[in-house]
Amino acid sequence: MRLLFITSNRIGDAILSTGILNYLLETYPSSKITIAVGPLAAPLFQEVPNLERMIPFEKQSYGKHWFRLWGATLFKSWDLVVDVRGSLLSYFLWTKKRTIWTAQKDKGGHRAEALAALLDLASVPTPKVWVNADHYQKIKELMGISQETEKRGKNEKKDVKRKETLIALGMGANWRGKIWPLENFSRLVKKIKANAELFPNCRFLLLGGPDERPLIEPFLKEFQKEEIIDLMGKLDLLMVFAALKNTDMFIGNDSGLMHLAAAAEIPTLGLFGPSRPEHYRPWGEKSSYVTTDIPYEKLVSGPGYDSKTTDTLMDSLSVEKVFENVKELRKKFQKEFS
Repeated sequence: MRLLFITSNRIGDAILSTGILNYLLETYPSSKITIAVGPLAAPLFQEVPNLERMIPFEKQSYGKHWFRLWGATLFKSWDLVVDVRGSLLSYFLWTKKRTIWTAQKDKGGHRAEALAALLDLASVPTPKVWVNADHYQKIKELMGISQETEKRGKNEKKDVKRKETLIALGMGANWRGKIWPLENFSRLVKKIKANAELFPNCRFLLLGGPDERPLIEPFLKEFQKEEIIDLMGKLDLLMVFAALKNTDMFIGNDSGLMHLAAAAEIPTLGLFGPSRPEHYRPWGEKSSYVTTDIPYEKLVSGPGYDSKTTDTLMDSLSVEKVFENVKELRKKFQKEFS
């Protein structure tokens, strides 16, 4: 069986689509799969089982990227085409069955729920990222993690006691309006460190893209080197996932990194302002979110609002509010810190 899966060019959306991709792999375990995906998100799928071909395609003017993808897929006979981007090209491919996203199928709920509804699933499958044992071994060496805290290679934790707390921070986002002020992250870190009973021997792992490095330079100056593991811009997506699996919690802005943390099944707190948590909150049993005091509708309707140029709209989310939510998440999943 040959399966074509067309997914998003955005990392967060691509991660959310992995839930239904995993369902398809479990339903058709002998299938050969081709994945068409944007170049930024493509590394997420390198270790997908039964992957026959990866087609990274970048958005181009006048929709030329769709013609190129059509040319790369037209002369194959497919058994199933699943297109979560709702492209016209999927209607013009040779396939026994096709499932294509349309606006009519979006009921306004969470994106993960909408994707499950696309396949008429009774429950929402959890997003999944595939990595191998080498990723865990390499990240263990980079992070200086001892043998007692090493994770198993199949996305599992070993039943071990940890002597420290390691919290991942995601201080960037795909545009400035969604970024919580850096000084707030600094104050939050100091509050967490001051509560040693809740977070013993706490250190912080910095993750993000290379373009976000200038953002964290003032933050780094406020803390001792031994308090921070700085891997921002130094890892590919699968290595970032392996790093997250070795942490106790993630705190960060609404971003692809937040969705990656939720997929790693660690306690995840997403910070929301000018984006809709009802559509894009981190998905998973261990995930939660907190919002600005000023609601989304007011944030995006203010004078001069422009999603490309507007500065941070996260000022009404206080450090105290975030810290209270961090503590609640810690208490709810206390075993994660044992």
